[in-house]
Amino acid sequence: MNIRKMTAFLTALMTTVSLAGMPVFAEESNVLVQSDDGNRAEYGIGGDLTGSLGDSVCFILNGNVLMISGTGEITVPIEKAIKEEYLRERIRQIDIDYFPGINEITGLGVDAFRGLGNLTRVNLPESLENIGPSAFMDCNSLKYIDMPDTVKYIGDGAFIGCTSLGKITLPAGLKKIGEGAFWGCKKLEISEFPDGLKSIGIQAFGDCPELTDITIPDSVTFIGAGAFGTCTGLKSAVIGHGIKEAVLGLFAGCGSLEEITIPEFETSTNFTEEEGFTSDNSVLTMFKGNVSTFVKVKKITVLEGTEKISDLEFSFMDSLEEVSITETVTEIGRCAFVDCKSLKKINIPLRVKSIGPGAFGLCENLEIQALPEGLESIGEQAFSYNTSVEALVIPSTVSYIGNQAFQGCTNLKDIWFGGDKEQWEAAMAEYTDTDDLKDVTVHFNAVFSKYTPEEIEEHRGSGDVDENGIADLTDLSRISLYLIGDYEFKEPALVLADMDKDGKVTLADLATLRMILSHKI
Repeated sequence: MNIRKMTAFLTALMTTVSLAGMPVFAEESNVLVQSDDGNRAEYGIGGDLTGSLGDSVCFILNGNVLMISGTGEITVPIEKAIKEEYLRERIRQIDIDYFPGINEITGLGVDAFRGLGNLTRVNLPESLENIGPSAFMDCNSLKYIDMPDTVKYIGDGAFIGCTSLGKITLPAGLKKIGEGAFWGCKKLEISEFPDGLKSIGIQAFGDCPELTDITIPDSVTFIGAGAFGTCTGLKSAVIGHGIKEAVLGLFAGCGSLEEITIPEFETSTNFTEEEGFTSDNSVLTMFKGNVSTFVKVKKITVLEGTEKISDLEFSFMDSLEEVSITETVTEIGRCAFVDCKSLKKINIPLRVKSIGPGAFGLCENLEIQALPEGLESIGEQAFSYNTSVEALVIPSTVSYIGNQAFQGCTNLKDIWFGGDKEQWEAAMAEYTDTDDLKDVTVHFNAVFSKYTPEEIEEHRGSGDVDENGIADLTDLSRISLYLIGDYEFKEPALVLADMDKDGKVTLADLATLRMILSHKI
C-alpha cells in the first residue's frame, strides 16, 4: 500500500473506531444518501464507505478498492456488510493490510467475498491462515490473488466458479484443499503442489481445463473422488507414495491424459498399463467406470494377487486391445469390459468361477474361443453383440447361463459344451428356446484341443497344458491346481502334463517341469 492510501486508510480508521475498538459509523462525519428506488448508503469523509466485517475487523470502500484492517477472522460476509448491490459492484480490488501486532487478519469466513462479480485482484496478508468455504465463490472476474505461505487451509468451494482466475502459486504452508475448492476455474494454472500438503478434497480441481501437468507430493495422504475430473487439458500426472487407498474417478473425463505414474495400492484389483502409462503399479478403482478417457491405453496386465475384476473396471476403453489377467482372479464383474470396441485378446484364468452380466458386451472384436474349466456362471448379456466369435467352448462346470448371454452374436455358429444335453438345458433354463441361438449348433460332451490327435501324441510330456505352443509358468500353475484338487484335467491336458510318461500326473511331473523352467535340467 502506498503512502497516500495508508494515510487515507488510517485517517478513516480513526474516525470509525470506538473506544472499545469496535468499528462504528461516526454520525457527524457521514452523509446519508438515499435514491428514489429506495437504495441508501452512508459515506464517510472524502466519500468513503466504512463498516464492519467482524468483531474486530473494519473496512473502507475507497473508490473501487475495498481496504480491510483489524485482527482475527472476517466473520460477516460482504453481502451483509454492504447490502446495496450497486456498491458491491464497485469493488474491483481487495487489499487486506498486515502490521504485526496491529493488523493481523487470520481467517476469511464463510462467504466472505462471495459474489463480487467485478472483483479482479486480491492481496492477502502474511498473517492469513484460513480461506473459508465459498470465500470467493462466483467471483467470476477474479484474475489475480496473492496467497501468502502462511495459509494452511483453503475451504470447500472457496474459489468455485472463479472462471477468470489464472496462474496461482499455492502457499508453501498449505495442508488441506477443501471439496470443490477450485471447481470450474476454467483458466486456472498451478505451478506445483507444495510439500507438506496432506489432503485434496472431492472435485477440488474439477473442470479446470488449463491444468496440464500435475505432481502430487508424497505428503498427500488423501485425494477425494473426482479431484481432477474433466480436466480436459491434463496430459501427465504423478501421484505421490503417501496415498494409501484408491480414489474413485480421480481422472474421470481427462481425455488428453497420456502419462501417469501411480504408486502401488492395497486394493482388490491392481494392474499395469504397458502403453500410454509409465507406472508398473496402479489401482483400478481410481479410474472406475471412467477409464475410457485414457485413449492411449492398448494393453493392460492385471497383477498377481488380484482376486476380482470389479464392476465397470475397464468399461468403455475404446483403444484397449489386449488384457492379461493373473491366475489369482476368481471373478469378472458386471460390465467389467463392456464396450471395449478394440479388445481382441484376453485370457480368462482357470480360477474364474463367474463372468458377470454384460462383462464383455459390445466387445465386437473380441477373439475368444474357450472358457476355462471350472467356470460356473455366465451372466446376462455377458457376450452380447460379440460379432467376432464364431465358435465357443463352454465347460461342463457351467451351471448357469443368463438371458441374452449371446444376444447379437451373429457369427456364432458352434458351441462345444463339455456336458450332456440335460446339463445344457439346466444351465440355460428359460434361455433354452431363445432366438439368439437359433442358428447355433450345440455339440455335447465336447473336449476342446488346439492340437490334432497326432500332435497330442507328439507333444506328450511337453508340459504345455494350455496348448499355447510353449511350456511356461502358466502351465506350472495349472498342474499345481490339478494336484491340489482345484482343477480337473481332461484329455489332452493329462497327456501333455505327464512329464515322465507314466500315464498319470503326479508331483514328480510338477517337479520335472519346475526344474525345466528353472533351467536345471
